[in-house]
Amino acid sequence: TQRIGFITSFIVPVMAIIYKALGFVIIGLNIQKLPQVLSLILSQACDLRAIAGGFAGSAIVIGIKRGLFSIEAGMGSAPNAAATAQVSHPVNQGTVQVLS
Repeated sequence: TQRIGFITSFIVPVMAIIYKALGFVIIGLNIQKLPQVLSLILSQACDLRAIAGGFAGSAIVIGIKRGLFSIEAGMGSAPNAAATAQVSHPVNQGTVQVLS
């Protein structure tokens, strides 16, 4: 595990530098199209259809978050409650945890 950490501590910064450098190269090669691209981005972002899509998307995300947090699925809070339970035998608590 230390070896993996050492290798990734070297590779990840190099990958980030290469990614940013290639991004700047691509922008540099297409610099004449930059004003058109920025204009298109701003005009499409302020369109009523885009605004409606943003509201709909955020409503969906909020609904999904509320649904997930209400049942605590996959959040890992059940083991915390089980660890603090006072039971006569650990098997009793395990049986309850299997059902939850």
